[in-house]
Amino acid sequence: MDTHLTAGAAAREITPRNSQFLFGYPHVPRTSTGVHDPLYSSALYLSDGRTRLLFIANDIIFIPKHLAQSARRKIEQATAIPASGIMITATHTHSGPKTVDYISNREDSAVPPTDPEYLAFLEEQIVTSALQAYHAAQPAEAGFILADAHGVGTNRRDPAGPADYQVPVLLVRSAAHHHPLALMMVYSMHPTVLQQNSTLISGDFPSMAREYLQQTIPGLQHCPILYHTGPCGNLSPRHTIRDTTFEECRRLGHILGRAVEKALHQVEFSTEIPLHGLQDFTDMTPRTFPPVETAKAGLQSALQKLEQTRQNHRPRAEIRTAECDLFGAQETLTL
Repeated sequence: MDTHLTAGAAAREITPRNSQFLFGYPHVPRTSTGVHDPLYSSALYLSDGRTRLLFIANDIIFIPKHLAQSARRKIEQATAIPASGIMITATHTHSGPKTVDYISNREDSAVPPTDPEYLAFLEEQIVTSALQAYHAAQPAEAGFILADAHGVGTNRRDPAGPADYQVPVLLVRSAAHHHPLALMMVYSMHPTVLQQNSTLISGDFPSMAREYLQQTIPGLQHCPILYHTGPCGNLSPRHTIRDTTFEECRRLGHILGRAVEKALHQVEFSTEIPLHGLQDFTDMTPRTFPPVETAKAGLQSALQKLEQTRQNHRPRAEIRTAECDLFGAQETLTL
């Protein structure tokens, strides 16, 4: 059996067509007033003649479980790619539409219900990008490299604490002409340069990394770039940002873009790359919540700490940590 690699890629806009609530920061009636940079659903199809895989990265805060299941089912029916071989991810931008209804937001009057019309549009574009990538398949070659993205962010609790600065990168080219077909990367860092004072739709620094690569690397100008956010629970740009502006988004995105650009000089391509897909399900351990009175006391303590931090004119990153601790205490009480 032929084991030579075939690949196809595509990207579809998932920028909302109307004003949307921008999800990611509580207690702020943050409705979009425009678009700074478009959001995309980007897909990469790979086959080695035996295993077929599909990766779909989306510039959105979350992909709801029911939407991912429905999209996988539709793609499987149209292509026979097994649902277990289809990965659908979100970049986790905090400057895009709301896609889930959290129990912990129930007491937050600023957060509206999710827009079902946008969810339907999002799923449609995810499926369309996947099918276009599948039908664009051609003989291909690919190479792997590992970039180092120090400077974009750190552990948000402790800048010297645990963090993952490695960025696995896959570059796929046509076998015939060596033209880039897609670039895929994984980076573990919250895209939270933009905060609640921004009302423009944006993919945050991952979109700016895409911008840099498409403008700088020959052949990548119109090439889909897939950005998957890896585990990033306590990783963010909190201690590296100089401001919460689009200029700062671009600065950090370009740091990441240059790190990938530098690593690409080392890539070695092959047309024979064996593929394998695994899927597993994790049983999440239920969280034990404190009694209501204890949660109320925790909320009061967090509020006092934030007030003291502000009064003492502590560094911005320390104030932001205290703000987020307050958000957590509020949600804990709600739950």
